[in-house]
Amino acid sequence: IYQGRTGQQVVAITFNVDWGEEYLPDILQILNENQALATFMVTGRWAKLHPELVSKIADTGHEIGNHGYSHGHPNQMGRSELAEDILRTEAAVAEICGQKTRLYAPPYGEFNERVIETADSLGYPLIMWSLDTVDWRKPLPSTIVQRVSSRVEADYIVLMHPTEPTVQA
Repeated sequence: IYQGRTGQQVVAITFNVDWGEEYLPDILQILNENQALATFMVTGRWAKLHPELVSKIADTGHEIGNHGYSHGHPNQMGRSELAEDILRTEAAVAEICGQKTRLYAPPYGEFNERVIETADSLGYPLIMWSLDTVDWRKPLPSTIVQRVSSRVEADYIVLMHPTEPTVQA
């Protein structure tokens, strides 16, 4: 899924999270102040290291999605290895906040037919993005704003990461 289908003037904001925990409290505060919800695609290993942040994300009404356990390359994993990677994250998140992940964002945006079939067999739609902020490269905040504001359209999925320039943007 690269784009929503609501037909409304809305966008989905997603954060892929495998690092950047120091920026998440500020991101959560900004989202709260603006009455905005986002989807946080977390890795299982990150969730295990930061259960308090996973709980805070869930408690503030944001969706927690699945970004695999180890942030490995899905195209290089066999079916059973990929399924285990997804299910380990599902279990980690459920253990922390009692919530089952429902969406899968493959690390690096990698997928092939095997990845799609494996995720689908586990009940996970594959979530991609319409617009990538490329904020993981830590550009100027104004660059992030420009990348989004100049190209965003209704129902876009905007990909972000927890970085200092993202907070500022």
